[in-house]
Amino acid sequence: MPDLERNPVRTVRYLRSRGIQPEVIEYCLDHSLIYESLPYHNVIFVGYDKDGIARCATTRGTMSSYRGAVAGSNKRYSFSISGPTDGGHLHLFESAIDLLSFASMELLDGRNWRKDSMLSLGGVGASGNGTVVPVALQQYLEDHPGLHTIHLHLDNDEVGRSAARRLRSILEEKYIVFDEPAENDCKDMNDQLKKDLGIGKKRKEVPER
Repeated sequence: MPDLERNPVRTVRYLRSRGIQPEVIEYCLDHSLIYESLPYHNVIFVGYDKDGIARCATTRGTMSSYRGAVAGSNKRYSFSISGPTDGGHLHLFESAIDLLSFASMELLDGRNWRKDSMLSLGGVGASGNGTVVPVALQQYLEDHPGLHTIHLHLDNDEVGRSAARRLRSILEEKYIVFDEPAENDCKDMNDQLKKDLGIGKKRKEVPER
């Protein structure tokens, strides 16, 4: 793990700029799910195994488009937030930002954003020959045998839609599967959140009556 910033101001500012809600950010900080690295002030997303041992860490630039993995990371243990053991539902995303975006939308809609489990796949572009489940999902399902329903929130691009179709065909043999991408005019869940919050677009003024 790289050197860490004790006061992750830039990480919080970056996540807030993407629409991630303070309660979600605070939860992740309190549970050591996100950190801020030094000297570059990147966000670090940490994945744990079922025993609570950190096994994977990926980074994302707060001031650039940089993305990477910390040396020694095991991709089987991707960033996740687990719900109650008897919840039964798992929500899948391509990235940690999309996962946090979905959690924020649940919070904003007045729902309990912690009631279900959420897992970032760390991308779906290299998922195998069409019959292979991503390793992060394989491991999560193995570690959480009580899951029975899977919600796919993959991107609205060719890669994401193809992956959703593939995963649905594989997973439906054992699980109830729902394909639930962002709205058609949004690329991913973070675009959906930013659209809902009016981030990045000028709000339309309501004419006086």
